[in-house]
Amino acid sequence: MSPAFESLVVICERMRHLTGTLELIRGQLLAEAMGEVPMDQVPAVRQTAHGLYLHAVGLRQRTAGDLSTIVRALAEEIDPVQAEAEGAELLAVCRDLAVTLRAVDTALAEFKGHIEHPATGT
Repeated sequence: MSPAFESLVVICERMRHLTGTLELIRGQLLAEAMGEVPMDQVPAVRQTAHGLYLHAVGLRQRTAGDLSTIVRALAEEIDPVQAEAEGAELLAVCRDLAVTLRAVDTALAEFKGHIEHPATGT
């Protein structure tokens, strides 16, 4: 297994963890919005959602940094004339991960509004 592939496996695992964290935040915000959280527990739910949000932001930043590093490394390794099949395939995976990170950015921006201004969501 090449070092680039091993790095992508780590990045994919982090993305799995990141999307799971986003799902937890969504679930908590939805439960609060639907009135499924008793009023005395709302502050704790908001605090947990805020903590998960900060965790997700950190994961997102680390993932983006690692992804940038691996793309630079792959770009240096791949002979543009031969376009080595494995390298090109790994770059395609990196591109897909970058698209997913943009979707994560959108979700984080939306969650930020709901977490910082729960009454209005803006």
